[in-house]
Amino acid sequence: MNNLPIRKVENIFSEVILKSTMKPNTYFIFVEDECTPSIYLKILNKVAPDISVDKITPLNSKKEVLKKFEEWKVDKTINRKCFFIVDKDFDNWKGDFVENHENLLELPVYTLENIFFKPESAEIIIKTYAYEKVEFKKKYWEEWQNQICEKLENLFICFAIVIKNDLGFENCGANPAKYIEYNHNEKKVDVKNEVVEKYIKSVEKELKTKEIEYINEFEFIKNNYLIDGVFDYSSLIKGKYLLYALLAKIRIDIDNTSIYYKSIDNGLLSTLVHELPVDYFSCFEKIRNLK
Repeated sequence: MNNLPIRKVENIFSEVILKSTMKPNTYFIFVEDECTPSIYLKILNKVAPDISVDKITPLNSKKEVLKKFEEWKVDKTINRKCFFIVDKDFDNWKGDFVENHENLLELPVYTLENIFFKPESAEIIIKTYAYEKVEFKKKYWEEWQNQICEKLENLFICFAIVIKNDLGFENCGANPAKYIEYNHNEKKVDVKNEVVEKYIKSVEKELKTKEIEYINEFEFIKNNYLIDGVFDYSSLIKGKYLLYALLAKIRIDIDNTSIYYKSIDNGLLSTLVHELPVDYFSCFEKIRNLK
């Protein structure tokens, strides 16, 4: 049993701020998730190899990162080279919008994992785990999007409706396995349509009690994710769902059960950061402009 004391977010933030006064030319980064600092560090080293990053500190929630950003912004004695990163997620549907500020980055996609939902990532994963060389074809990716993303689209639009209307239903935090079916022996990865439909109907029923038409809410939210007629899946569907399903599919297609698909492994993400071109992480170039 681990009996080490748990340090409070306030203490961690204060320690980093104090340290920053002694290292004025060093960057101090604050993020949400305690599992992602090492990945953020690899990305920033790739995007801006000339900058010095002392520490990437997780503050455990988007709310806490934004709170500390506001504290930093008004305290003129604090090192200006603090940089805050938050997920895009669905907070805009609650009316919470992230300020456009040079020291604050809201990811352009749902979460950090979404950045890796690319055909190039699928090709890298296949090459990494296949015992024999497997040819990657663009058609593979196109078929995959048709099979999974279009089915998850309705579910996540419904999740957004729940958040927008404050219905209190379980939404994006649900485990992907609740809605995605995987069976290696039957070579099957698919969305559990019955489970999705049951959830949608329960939301429709609740909306009726508020005299809100589900179809109107659905079309309104859907139109927000259409860009030049193409659906922006990486902003709508949570990355954990997309990568869970993708890894499960690759696991079947190359028949390699050593691929761990139930949660996203930092080792795999590190490989992807290393292999993907720097252009794929262009949203992080904002850090180069800090004065």
